Order: sequence, then C-alpha cells, then structure tokens
Amino acid sequence: MVNVAICIGSNSGDRRWYINRMEEMLKEVLFPPVIMSALMETEPVGVFDEQPWYLNRVIGGCYDRSAFKLLSACAAIERSLGRTEKGMVRARTADIDILLFGNETIAAEELTIPHPAILLRRFCLEGLSQIMPDAVIGTAAGTVGQQYAAMTQQIRSQGLLFPGSEGGHSDN
Repeated sequence: MVNVAICIGSNSGDRRWYINRMEEMLKEVLFPPVIMSALMETEPVGVFDEQPWYLNRVIGGCYDRSAFKLLSACAAIERSLGRTEKGMVRARTADIDILLFGNETIAAEELTIPHPAILLRRFCLEGLSQIMPDAVIGTAAGTVGQQYAAMTQQIRSQGLLFPGSEGGHSDN
C-alpha cells in the first residue's frame, strides 16, 4: 500500500457537480484514510485561449496496485464524466492528475511522477501543503511545506480563491 496524491479539476459545465462525482469515484478506488484539501478556484495556467476558472482539489489516500493501474482508473473516471481527449490545454469537465505516488519517480511516455508541473502550479502546492506537508516531491529539496513556503512570487501570483470568498467566480 502506497500513499498517493491526486489533483482533480473542472472548468466546464457544472464544475461543482463534476468535482463531487470525481471525489465519490476516487473514494471507490483509494483506500482510507482519504483526505481532501480545501476546494480552490483557480485561474487557468499555461493555456492559449480564454477559459473559465477551474475548481480544483488535492486528494490523498492509499493505493495497492501500480501507478499505471491508478492512471488507468483515473482515465476511466475522466471518460465517464465526458472527457474525450487527454493532454489538451482546453476547457474540460473532468481532469485528474496523479501528483505523487509514494516516493516513486516514473518517467514514462504516458506517466510522469512526480507530476512535472507540481512545483509550477500554486494550487498543487497549496493543496498538498494542506494534506501532506511533510511529503517530499521527488528530488526537490525539502518537504511540500518547505516548497510551499519558498514558492516564487510568479507562482504565488497565480489566481487562487477559496469558493465563498469575496470576488469568487460562479458557475452561473
């Protein structure tokens, strides 16, 4: 059994519904304890066209098979929620990324662990710092908590709100 961290996101359709469904479906795949970060509303990063903001959450749990089996389970959840293409930087109903898989480092065409953008996305560091502050991200120096504290101003300036806070974006 290995501890894993997964990021979920949606910026198309009823984002909250998609987030809730991904949470429910991942709870069927992961073993307890399943822990979740706060829900975050985040500005799209690294996209080329105008897109709605995402709802994101980082989820931690245990898994008893390979990282590739987890990737397959995550892809099946995405497809069941209307995701047709992976890897495209456009709006999507369901996006699931494996951030960490224990202390493993994987560099395969279909899977890279730790996720290559983990240190470049504020919401990843924010969510991980809430649920796994003592985890280590591959060969990065220090723990998640230390990486979060050392976040550059460029990453810290990425738009991130907690739903319900003033200025939040709605699904309407």
